Amino acid sequence: MAYISKSNILAAYKKLSQMHPDPNAQGATQKISAIRHFLALDSFYKLHNRDCNTRDRNDKEEYANLVGKVCDVCLNWYTTNFYYPLKRHTGDYSVGSNFYSAGQVNASLVNPNEVFDYPKRGNIPLMNVQNGVLKRKVSLYRNLENYITSTDYAVALVVWLIRKISIEQNNDKNMYDNIHIALSEIFTIDLLNVLFKDPTAFEQELNKYNLAFNDNFYSIQKNDIDNLFDISSSNEEKHIDFPTSHQVIFYGAPGTGKSHRIKEKLEYISKENIFRTTFHPDSDYSTFVGAYKPTMEKPEEQLYNKDELISKLTEFKEQGVTYSPQKFAAKYWYSLKQLTPTVKRDILLACGMSDSYTVEIDKGVAIGEELLKVSKESRIVYRFVPQAFLNAYIRAYQTTDNVYLIIEEINRGNCAQIFGDLFQLIDRDENGVSEYTIKADADLRVFLEEKLGEDNLGIKEGELCLPSNLYIYATMNTSDQSLFPIDSAFKRRWDWEYEPIKYKNTDWKIVIADTEYSWVSFQRKVNDKILGATSSEDKMLGDYFVKPSDGVITDKILLNKILFYLWNDVCKDGEGDIFKISETEDVSFSELYGENGTKALIKMMSYLGVTDHNGNKVTIKSDEDIVENQSE
Repeated sequence: MAYISKSNILAAYKKLSQMHPDPNAQGATQKISAIRHFLALDSFYKLHNRDCNTRDRNDKEEYANLVGKVCDVCLNWYTTNFYYPLKRHTGDYSVGSNFYSAGQVNASLVNPNEVFDYPKRGNIPLMNVQNGVLKRKVSLYRNLENYITSTDYAVALVVWLIRKISIEQNNDKNMYDNIHIALSEIFTIDLLNVLFKDPTAFEQELNKYNLAFNDNFYSIQKNDIDNLFDISSSNEEKHIDFPTSHQVIFYGAPGTGKSHRIKEKLEYISKENIFRTTFHPDSDYSTFVGAYKPTMEKPEEQLYNKDELISKLTEFKEQGVTYSPQKFAAKYWYSLKQLTPTVKRDILLACGMSDSYTVEIDKGVAIGEELLKVSKESRIVYRFVPQAFLNAYIRAYQTTDNVYLIIEEINRGNCAQIFGDLFQLIDRDENGVSEYTIKADADLRVFLEEKLGEDNLGIKEGELCLPSNLYIYATMNTSDQSLFPIDSAFKRRWDWEYEPIKYKNTDWKIVIADTEYSWVSFQRKVNDKILGATSSEDKMLGDYFVKPSDGVITDKILLNKILFYLWNDVCKDGEGDIFKISETEDVSFSELYGENGTKALIKMMSYLGVTDHNGNKVTIKSDEDIVENQSE
């Protein structure tokens, strides 16, 4: 008995990464998720000869462990795409935060009488789901060929699956038979018939691995996977200088490209995994996390399951003399219309009523439907409305992909007021998981349990915890840091990344009365003045303080955006030595407007020493030439 070698395992891993043309794409993750969930169900059936009931805690935990046996790479790390990077797990391999709580499993709990296909995407299911039960269906097994599309991938998957299985060496059977026998202890013959459907072709591909064996199975290390791929050829290389921290505040002067840097980093990220918000003085916990709000609801949007209808009918009965089965059915007609007569009777019987009332129920449904035709008006109801943080939090627990929450202008809001008790969550360990959980309030707990399921790690035992795949990036203009100072306790929970001024837009020009100046020259001259006057870089002009579409900054843009900022925010107390036309003569902002404004503006540029693109001093035109150009 012996175990397959490290080189064979990693060769299979690399082959499996090629099952999707872009292993970084969301489709690659979805494909592998479908495979691992299917293999786990088959293995569960092999062990128990029955379907898996995810409503049972023991079944649920065992199923997650079986998923782990497919995608586990090493301690605390697993793969979602047989590629890079690995994902951190906390025991459920993202099953609880994705498979149970989103999509077909969750839908089956809401509609227990309906049978759902999994996966739904592509109409190529591998199993059925009903009322939370994962149903093995042999007729769907052939669909696996749409995921494992050729023999070489089937062989690679088999090699991966036997990485921790001891294979018989010294008997009269060949390696193909020994591997088949070993796998038959774990999976059903129905699955093996798909994987080994062409024995001759399978054995030919298997021989290409030149299988080697060791006395003990090889425990893969994280760096084995890191080294397996040429990461420099991936999109990560483009952002090699981007911080790896889960929480980063990018800070610097206005227009230095803080938001642009984040945008470039997320260029290849699916939009459904990016959430944005901007802080401002009126921002608070409810606008960041969520709260109950009045919302418009159309009657046909109300859909309740059997248990909810039983509860509502019980409440309705308690109204006494005002109670009427027709009135109840007219109110909840949309939900009742979806149900079979048997389920309607079950609801009545559960509430201690005779099933003869089903006739009254049907009349009420007809009345409700007719009323809807007469009036299409919506009604106002109160619902818990999630905001940016909660939407990102939920998404992170519903996917194995990285999710990004972007906070623009973080210091323009009162962070202590906005984050509230979430402050505790952003203290994360080395893996990006919250060091300390917090208890969700009653409203938030109910909402998250509805969205994720009460056993989901995102709300398990009523507690919140940031997962390792949730990243929070924020921007901060240092010129605005006096709005709401950020205290040191909050600061230390973030990594800080300074975005310097790079003076990179060398092809931009400022045009005043047909006279061209270099934007970078102006930018440097002004920033030198600001630094000399304030001994601070906070109010300096960043590269993208303005964004001219054609690279031309007109006199209007210069006046109304750049000089207006300098006059009001930098030089309001006479600092900066910028608004001058000579060593002894100052100029006010208003004097830069009107008939003589252009003359003053050109003289101001001359005093500052702004050059052209080639670094040459700009020749000042006579006042007459300037006036002539203005009239033209």
